[in-house]
Amino acid sequence: TLAYLCELARRHRVTLQGARTVIGPDGRGRNRATICSPDGSVICEYDKIHPFSFGRESEFFSGGAEVKTYRWQWESAETVVVRSVEEVGNEKEKPAGDQRGTQEGTAAERRATQGKTWRFSAKNVRTFAWASSAAFIWDACGSSIPGQPGRTLCQSFYPREALPAWSGATKEGGSTQMLRQSIEHYSKMWYAYPYSWSVNVNGIVGGMEYPGFAMCSGRENAKGLWGVTTHEIGHTWFPMVISTNERLHAWMDEGFNTFINYYAGKERYPNEEPYRGSAARFGKNQRRPLPQAVETPADQIADGYLGVLEYEKTAVGLVMLREVILGEERFDAAFREYCKRWAFKHPYPGDFFRTMEDVSGMDLGWFWRGWFYSTGVLDQSVTTVMQPEGKEGLAHLTFVQKGGLVMPVVYKLTYEDGSMEERRVPVEGFFWSDTRTVAIPTGGKKIKSVEVDPNNGLPDVERRNNVWK
Repeated sequence: TLAYLCELARRHRVTLQGARTVIGPDGRGRNRATICSPDGSVICEYDKIHPFSFGRESEFFSGGAEVKTYRWQWESAETVVVRSVEEVGNEKEKPAGDQRGTQEGTAAERRATQGKTWRFSAKNVRTFAWASSAAFIWDACGSSIPGQPGRTLCQSFYPREALPAWSGATKEGGSTQMLRQSIEHYSKMWYAYPYSWSVNVNGIVGGMEYPGFAMCSGRENAKGLWGVTTHEIGHTWFPMVISTNERLHAWMDEGFNTFINYYAGKERYPNEEPYRGSAARFGKNQRRPLPQAVETPADQIADGYLGVLEYEKTAVGLVMLREVILGEERFDAAFREYCKRWAFKHPYPGDFFRTMEDVSGMDLGWFWRGWFYSTGVLDQSVTTVMQPEGKEGLAHLTFVQKGGLVMPVVYKLTYEDGSMEERRVPVEGFFWSDTRTVAIPTGGKKIKSVEVDPNNGLPDVERRNNVWK
């Protein structure tokens, strides 16, 4: 296959990227992408051990950088076509001086006859990628990132087969607008996008991330393209800028990214719940303890559980921490500070935990242990309700937490006169027992019903015991 790819590049005098499956020295299968030059030599390769077929994950990268840009594209927030579908394959549209040169003689002699040399550079990146094809359509738009000088150029490169989904002419906006919306959302919410470019390439790679550079093969519809685009460019934040070790702590990479994707998706599609991040859906689908904890090295995770543990469970935990445990204001301040403190550095789990506790002012050891280091599930229930006899009496409510996890108990009281109120039992109330009885004043009103987790903010695996009537 390698010989074929090199011969194909040489015969057609193009830079070519191809993919093949190889067996590595450790006996595991790898998806290998190879980039060949027009003279038939190999420019670079990168491997990815396939996590789902082989139950392991480990990545090895090499490849490219940013593309040359033009000022007039930067000034427009609307998508501007740089190279149209009509220009693809048209020899008259090649830049002046960009000649293929002779294919005769030695490699040095062939290079000497080449016309234009393109040089690329990128700063503050831990890896890079590069793509080229004579079939690429190219469009772009500009984006303003608050707190950052200048503008960021958002660009998409795709063949005609990716139309219409990738085109900016569609009502959904196409790939370039999805890039712009994603980086603006993540910059506003968490940490300012640090680069002057962002790139989305449509090719043979289903989804792969590099700093400011995404490869996405999705072509079927706008919603699918949005999902893979916002996820891959989201990896610029995790683990490219906040540079974690994804082999040891994959949840700090894929999970954190899935978490920020959750809110980007809600902003774009406000009437829909994103697929990953919903606590109620996670509790419904994962009713039994998972076989391993989230904090498990990626290449030791059992087949089929990488996505559930490292992507989904992590995202659900952070959404829950933000919306139920800390509240948005405290969580956002702490998470932004984590991004600020550890940008272009290499944090470990303890660094994340300490920052969140330091800024929020809350001891979260119980949460880290339960959600990331254990395999228990959450099953909250209300078991008994004792009504007060007079106006001055107290109602006594008993709550039980089963399944190995404890969380704050949020519950809604509905009285016979139709009035309602929401209360909570803090998690500290369960530090020495899974059962807690609370006494509350009712002002003489009679309780009609009690509902635990009325807003579906927790991953409760058995909701039939959440209501007393």
